[in-house]
Amino acid sequence: MKDTILKWANEMVQNYPWLTVKFEYNQRFGTFLVDFVYSIEYQNNEDFHRDALGFNDKMNEFYCDDAPLFTDNGKLFTLSDSAIIISSHTYFDCGEISSFFRLQEAFNWSTASAATTVLSECVNSLTNDSIMFDIAA
Repeated sequence: MKDTILKWANEMVQNYPWLTVKFEYNQRFGTFLVDFVYSIEYQNNEDFHRDALGFNDKMNEFYCDDAPLFTDNGKLFTLSDSAIIISSHTYFDCGEISSFFRLQEAFNWSTASAATTVLSECVNSLTNDSIMFDIAA
């Protein structure tokens, strides 16, 4: 589900540059929480409403009670500081980043240098020059 949300969030921020999508898995709710952070442009954008509600409907249909929960500007719940943040300035190639995290988990890397080395390899292997990475240290 995480990869599906990540891919969709990347597409959304590319289509709606004023949008930021934040998400994380929440143990208490037993699913992902997704927050749309947006500017005033959101209110008048029918395409955004259609795309967001369509994704919500697909996730509900596929995952039923385990579907992600959605909110806007933190009205229904607040995400932690460790939530993944996707904006028009921070979007990712899902395959490359997923590979990185699988490797990090498989080898139990705890040092920043090992993780940075693998992440650098992922970035170097990308073919889309327009993809930008904001990495918070």
